[in-house]
Amino acid sequence: MGIITSFTLRSLKRNSFRTVVSIIGIALACALLTAVCTSVVTFQTLLEQRTRADEGSWQVLVENVTPDQLQKLADSPRLDTAQTVTELGAVKLGDKNAKYYGDYLYLKTWPEELSHQSDQSSEQTSSALALPALVSGRAPQSPNEIVLPSYLEDVELAPCGLSTSGKLSLGSTVTLNLGTRLSFDTTKPNDTPTTIVSSQGTWLREPSDDQPYSEQFLPDLGTHTFTVVGFVRENALGSNLLLSQSAYTYDPDALLLAATDTSDATRTSVAFSLVDAKSYDDLTDFSTSLFGEKSSANDGLQDGNTYDLHSSLLRWQGIFDNRSIWDSLWGLALVLGVVIIVAGISVIYNAFAISVAERTQQFGLLASLGASRRQLRRAVLTEGMLLGCIAIPVGLVLGIVGCEVVFSTSAESILIIVGAETLQGAAVHAIISWPVLILTALVSLAVILISAWIPAIRASRVSAVDAIRQNQTYRISRRALRQGAKSHGAYHQSLIEKLFGTPGYIAHCNLTRGASRHRVAVASLSVSVALIVIAGLLAMLLTYASNASGISEGRDGEISQDIMVSLPTSSFEDNASAASDTIRQLYSESCDKTDLEGLGWSIGRLSYCVIPNAMLSSDAQDYFASSHQLQNKTYSSDISIQLVDETTWHTYISSLGLDESLFCDKSHPRGVLINTYQTTYDGKYAEVELFSGIGTIQIAAPNTSDDASSPNPFESGEPVNTQALEIGALEKTLPPCVNQSGIPQVILPEWASDVVAASTLSNISASFTCNNNAEIANKAVDTLEKIYEEDFGDIADDIGIYNLADSRAQTRLIAQTMQLFIYCFAVITGLIAIANAFNTLVNSLILRKREFAVLKSVGMGPRAFRAMLVYECMSYALRGFVIGLILAALAGFGMFVVMQSSFVGMDFLGLIPWQQIGLAALLVLFVIVISVRFALRRSRSENIVESLRADAL
Repeated sequence: MGIITSFTLRSLKRNSFRTVVSIIGIALACALLTAVCTSVVTFQTLLEQRTRADEGSWQVLVENVTPDQLQKLADSPRLDTAQTVTELGAVKLGDKNAKYYGDYLYLKTWPEELSHQSDQSSEQTSSALALPALVSGRAPQSPNEIVLPSYLEDVELAPCGLSTSGKLSLGSTVTLNLGTRLSFDTTKPNDTPTTIVSSQGTWLREPSDDQPYSEQFLPDLGTHTFTVVGFVRENALGSNLLLSQSAYTYDPDALLLAATDTSDATRTSVAFSLVDAKSYDDLTDFSTSLFGEKSSANDGLQDGNTYDLHSSLLRWQGIFDNRSIWDSLWGLALVLGVVIIVAGISVIYNAFAISVAERTQQFGLLASLGASRRQLRRAVLTEGMLLGCIAIPVGLVLGIVGCEVVFSTSAESILIIVGAETLQGAAVHAIISWPVLILTALVSLAVILISAWIPAIRASRVSAVDAIRQNQTYRISRRALRQGAKSHGAYHQSLIEKLFGTPGYIAHCNLTRGASRHRVAVASLSVSVALIVIAGLLAMLLTYASNASGISEGRDGEISQDIMVSLPTSSFEDNASAASDTIRQLYSESCDKTDLEGLGWSIGRLSYCVIPNAMLSSDAQDYFASSHQLQNKTYSSDISIQLVDETTWHTYISSLGLDESLFCDKSHPRGVLINTYQTTYDGKYAEVELFSGIGTIQIAAPNTSDDASSPNPFESGEPVNTQALEIGALEKTLPPCVNQSGIPQVILPEWASDVVAASTLSNISASFTCNNNAEIANKAVDTLEKIYEEDFGDIADDIGIYNLADSRAQTRLIAQTMQLFIYCFAVITGLIAIANAFNTLVNSLILRKREFAVLKSVGMGPRAFRAMLVYECMSYALRGFVIGLILAALAGFGMFVVMQSSFVGMDFLGLIPWQQIGLAALLVLFVIVISVRFALRRSRSENIVESLRADAL
């Protein structure tokens, strides 16, 4: 061990308080950086695992391939895993079955691993395709076995292309009459019909003037008999290969059959992944080299291949698309990383700056004994390395342990956040990535060395004589020298002295002549304030993002309904009063015969309206496109009108603080217009206010033409019968029985139905709550079904009962988990801030013990001494608070700019975290008081004579 290293170790040991606080600050900064990086890696891994489990591990899906092409794929050294599915034709289920089970059933082969793959595929643990989930029985294992959709279990079908004796069950023998489903243009009888395969869905385009399409089914693929060995539930995620009401069999010869027959209804598709995919272009180029150029969307999938990239999986594998939301999240993580690094530099720099100032005499003695500048610099840098060797491993462990605790205790909600329904109940652990840990350690070490470099340079330039006599403790600035020269040596009775007395004047002189030292304290407090405010900004940004992107339900929290019941609108289309009477009776009986608490009922109607330009905000210009602009600067739009029951209306108006005499006047109905709109365009989320003022809109009957492309009546140029509706208030809060809509909404009381009598009935619903008690909700659903069966027999089968209690619980769990991450970030940043400010202030005051001794020796009493320190601390607090707010505003603006790439309509001023600003102010005062008391208590133990002996040198 060299002399310099030995000297550094002894210095660290002698100044144990400063050493411990420095280690704590470095460890906390490293822990926070580790936690952020580990959380990103863990979430990314969980999302990839969820995607693999729900959607399969395939990266590319190619339809209509040949055996030769598949052989080339199997022989490729880049192949990881692949599965094939062959479509064998369709079965027509007939008109009597179509209402309940669809028009067609497609027969396919059970997904089969591609043979002759590379040895690497044996290490692949996940299937290329997410297999259909078996509800009962097993998968087919021979050509005469079949599995059917679960909705056909215990069902007896009317005569159709799928025949059996009795109900369908395990062991049933079924006969399928396979054929080809065709679509053709009735106006072009000579054109070749288009074959509709299962990947295009089971839709049927109804003939119309603009789209004269029709369908035909040709039973040209023979009759086949199977034994039912299982029933499956379709996987609605990942790819279209396993969708569209499919049945599955096992047929090893299906690939060759599909390639050699002349039918376009039989085709083979392959889903595969590569071991070294680099980009979207790489995957597309590889597919093109094997399967040829991709066919266009208009080819009908009859000639050439179509490629589908698994973008949701590729995103988590680091192969990103252009979806800006993920750029925003990574950009936000980058901004947080920069904030953490800056905080770490502040903590470490302040610690070393104080250390060098405290040991000025020691460095002077070393210089006088022949120590070179290089050795003095190395002493400070060695100290940084030693602190890093202790603090960085501690920080890494703390970060990993903290993440493990958070992820393990919040496993259920985290799995909900990532949408991993197939992983529910599984344990969630922090993912330890060694490259990330190494990178974090290197960044932390670089931060330490950067922070220690300036103090090391300062230590190497110290003058031996001045350092020993501590003449460099204060260096008078040029400005101070000029001010002193102007006074010609006369005593200047400044304004500060008049206001604060002699102690204030002395404190002002201290702050002026020791500006560099005091700047360290101010900078420390500034960073502390900035960290607290940034934590608040982060919380508000994440809350805004979750609301705007639909992660959390409703506005200002979760939705309030636990149970929602809807009536079929088709039963009341021409009888509005009957709809009101029925929903009122249903609502009353539901409240009386269950433990549910009623939240109200509503009847929704759709119409078109004309909105005067004076009511629209500037944001509305983007929503109402130029095609919606009418003459006289008015705009037309579709609108949702919700009529709520009278009790709910009175409660709603009262909660908004509106004048009930105006809004409950039955002779003059006034509506409440919901002035918020959530949408997405250009890959960005937007929450905008469409209206800037109240007024009167004109309601018209909607277009009832069967042609969906026909314009609304206001755009037709023909006269339109309208009825005026006065908007009395603009609000953002909905009644508890009404949910957010994708179009402008007006809330009216039930007795205002005559105003919108000509509009189209859109929904009839009642809402209830049980205080989010899932057990009560489940019992209530069973009770409601019995009540409706007895009292509403004619429409009982069409009444929808929706249990939202589980959804509310999941929403609450998500919100709690987000708050947990935010609180963890806030607590750690708060600890870093406290350690930073406390270490700086305490040591800066301790370094002034000789100055304090001089003041006491010339007669400064305790009261004057405290007044001097109060003035200095007020200066620290005010400057630190203001500069900290400026730093936080800059960091917040950076996060705001990053988030703007995904969210439109964000108001930076509306995101100001006033609570955190107040907390930061209290923290500054608290840290200053505690630091001063602690430092003075330590300084009091020093004898005045001993403190002044340094001058004897």
